[in-house]
Amino acid sequence: MFIMKIRTCKKCGISKTETRENFYRTKSGEDKFRTTCKACSQKGKKRNYPEDILKKYIINKNGCWEYTGAKNYLGYGVFYMQQHNYAAHRISYELVYGKIEEGLVIDHSCRNRSCINPEHLEAVTQAENVRRTWLPPHCKTCQCKGEE
Repeated sequence: MFIMKIRTCKKCGISKTETRENFYRTKSGEDKFRTTCKACSQKGKKRNYPEDILKKYIINKNGCWEYTGAKNYLGYGVFYMQQHNYAAHRISYELVYGKIEEGLVIDHSCRNRSCINPEHLEAVTQAENVRRTWLPPHCKTCQCKGEE
C-alpha cells in the first residue's frame, strides 16, 4: 500500500500532499521537497508585460528612447517576457502600431539599435532595411535613393 505524505506549507499553513504539483523539489536531493508550496513561491514574483517596456528607457538629445534594460551583443534591447527574450524595439512597435505583418522587419530610422521610440521605428522588408544601411546619413528617411 502506497502512503502519500502530507506537508504543511510554512507560509500559508495549508496542508497538501507532498507531490511535484504542490511543492518544488530541493536542489540537493531528489526525494526532498521545499518547505513552502508552489502557490506561495510564485506570489510576489514580477511578471513582465509588454507595457513594462515603457518604464525602461531614457530620452537622449536626438529624441531616441534609449533602452536601459539588457542588450544583446549587437546592441539591440532584449526584453524578457513570459519566459522568452524578445527584441525590445519590436515590442515597442507592436504596442503602438499593432502586430507586425509577416515578412516585415523593424527598421530604426535613427540608426540607433537600442532606440525603442515608436516614431523612429518602421516596418519594412528585409531588402529595404539592407538598402537603407548603405545610404548616406541624410537619406535614411527621404526617398532620394542616395542621389545628391
